[in-house]
Amino acid sequence: MPYQPRLMESACIRFKGGECTSCADVCPSKAISLSRAPSVAGGLCLSCGACASACPVDAVKHRSTAQLLKKIASLCPTATISVGCFAIPFVPAGMVQLDGCLSAIGLAALAALALADVETIQFVHGHCDKCPKGDHCHLFVKTLRALRTACPDSVEKMKCVLKDSSPLVAANTMTRRGLFNMFGSCKDAVSSPVTADDSFFSHLLGLDSKRVRLHTVFGSLSCVLSVPETVRIAEIEITQSCTGCGACSRICPVNALEFIADTHNFSIRFMAWKCVDCGLCIKSCLSGSIERRPATLESLTNEIPSTLYAGSLKECKRCKVRSTTLKNGYCSICAHSLNL
Repeated sequence: MPYQPRLMESACIRFKGGECTSCADVCPSKAISLSRAPSVAGGLCLSCGACASACPVDAVKHRSTAQLLKKIASLCPTATISVGCFAIPFVPAGMVQLDGCLSAIGLAALAALALADVETIQFVHGHCDKCPKGDHCHLFVKTLRALRTACPDSVEKMKCVLKDSSPLVAANTMTRRGLFNMFGSCKDAVSSPVTADDSFFSHLLGLDSKRVRLHTVFGSLSCVLSVPETVRIAEIEITQSCTGCGACSRICPVNALEFIADTHNFSIRFMAWKCVDCGLCIKSCLSGSIERRPATLESLTNEIPSTLYAGSLKECKRCKVRSTTLKNGYCSICAHSLNL
């Protein structure tokens, strides 16, 4: 039975004032409308799960990813795993049938399969051209392509051919060996493939967010050359005009920014791998001190926060609020009220 995606408005970037249309962009039936936060027209929703796969902050959830990771954790090690969508009319013994389309499998879960102790992973779908339920695997193919282009030198070594469920044969395969060849041929790759046991997948299931899972998986892969195009992420810089107000850290919905202050000094630290490029920090900065720049691979994998800015704080003689800049000993608000 198809599983209806669950929306959590309070987790949505748009609900908090940020910019994101990922779920609506991939919805094949245009069931998602965007205002302050997404809403779903139940009669139009196909339950395919593409929206949950695309959402960067788990504001839309679908159980297909957890379903797949849990099954792999219980089966590893094994020779072959078959993964089928919910439109397959006949499900053979041993197949993991998802409660949605293959497009419900997000990038983190798909990349995690490269670490599974499995010889062959088969992806099988129904008759997409006739399917009234899913997105015809469009997002799945895009996600897979994004994973492959993360290692452009080895793109031809990754074999994954999707065919429909009749006949159910191994033509629909992505081999683990092919995946490891893809990663292993890159510079500085380890001599033997990294594999994960069932505890690794159990650990992934226990992580509290999609971004943490993505960070964990890509940190475990031996060689990735670029950030996959489907990942919303950015780097930011803070210029000398920063006033030390801390608004950017308070408004960040994913805690990528941290404001640290004592009586006289402050610093702003940034954990790039958490960033979902929502733009809220830039909107909140009244001094225009924050600038966005494209993310690098290190942005996604580095766990060490970087210090973007550090400065000294001075106390306003009138309201006692601390700031980096005072006018005749007063903050900008008090100076304005005193006509200074």
